[in-house]
Amino acid sequence: MLWVFLNTLIDRLIVDGTGFGYDDTYRLSWERGKRLKEVKSHVKTEVLVAVVNGTTFPIAVEVGRPYSDERKLFREILRKTDLKARGYIIGDRLYGMDSQLAKELVEAEGLIPVIPVREGIRKKVRDKYRKRLMELYEENRDIYKERYRVEQLIGKVKNAYGDRDNTKSYELACVFVLMRFLLYNTALLLALFILLLRFFKQAYTNF
Repeated sequence: MLWVFLNTLIDRLIVDGTGFGYDDTYRLSWERGKRLKEVKSHVKTEVLVAVVNGTTFPIAVEVGRPYSDERKLFREILRKTDLKARGYIIGDRLYGMDSQLAKELVEAEGLIPVIPVREGIRKKVRDKYRKRLMELYEENRDIYKERYRVEQLIGKVKNAYGDRDNTKSYELACVFVLMRFLLYNTALLLALFILLLRFFKQAYTNF
């Protein structure tokens, strides 16, 4: 029931991928740029966030092996999550490169995908679902500017709980990644609970 109610409040859904390191934490602490991308000990993480009344919070997280295809991880989220939200779903152009994913998003009831699709100089977009994504993106360019919200949330999670774990186990590293987002949501709920207590206390005092 709570999930059904939450779906009615969601204004935006935004998706993005990131990674959390493990095992070789010393190397991860000083590698940069291209060399950092070559490190194989990291958990690929796909994050779907919701925006409700200006507050952003994660509603689904999928983890995979290093350099897993973010589009496949996102499709797993769509498959596992009973999304009944109505509104915009925002993602970068990587998601617009997948015809099957484009079809699923375009046909999703109540959702308006805002995902850029790039045409090459010599190679035009022919798939009808990717063309529809292009049209929707052009109609909702201003909405796309809110994609920063998912990047901002991922940054907050990493700053609060770290971006790497000192374990050699991939499976354990996955658990730690999921726990980070669970802790983040728990902190949000706790803050909301405290605000509600203050509100009712003030209302009782005034009464």
